[in-house]
Amino acid sequence: GGRAGRAGPQPRGAAGGRRAQEAATIFEELGERFAWTPRLAAGAAAAALRMNDPDAAERHLLDAHAKDARAADVLANLAVAAAHGGKPSGRWLAALRAAAPSHPIVARLDAAADAFDRAATEYAVPQGAAA
Repeated sequence: GGRAGRAGPQPRGAAGGRRAQEAATIFEELGERFAWTPRLAAGAAAAALRMNDPDAAERHLLDAHAKDARAADVLANLAVAAAHGGKPSGRWLAALRAAAPSHPIVARLDAAADAFDRAATEYAVPQGAAA
């Protein structure tokens, strides 16, 4: 199958397809049968994000955060879910930096900030120069 019929916005759930829905169902069953763990919640949230439902992802992750406020994967996924939902992610990124300073997302953010600073320095207009 090609990409026919995929133009324009898709209804929630359609973007992730059958596999994301299957994953979401499996995570729900595991969470209900056993105890919801931060890792299960992160998996359920990832499936929800794949299905273009950042609100459901955030609900799963906030539940996990209530159980373990320093779980790095939960904090990282909260930042991603916030960004996907058009919400500020700074709170979650700051918490992630404090809880897991060597997390890959923190490392990538630091590298991007360093690259920006180098570029800003290289292309800065000297003070007093005519614009």
